[in-house]
Amino acid sequence: MINATNLCAGYSKTEVLHKFNLDVTPGSWDVILGPNGSGKTTFIKVLMGQLSPSFLD
Repeated sequence: MINATNLCAGYSKTEVLHKFNLDVTPGSWDVILGPNGSGKTTFIKVLMGQLSPSFLD
């Protein structure tokens, strides 16, 4: 199961993901779609541990 609630992440001072939410249940097929620069790769990097999430104040 993948659950992301209010996920924020980015590079340096540029926030790419702002309060991103995703809930994937076991056995389901889900797709992340979006235009270039929408945060798809940033989300995957956070999910894999290659990029640390940031936290809201």
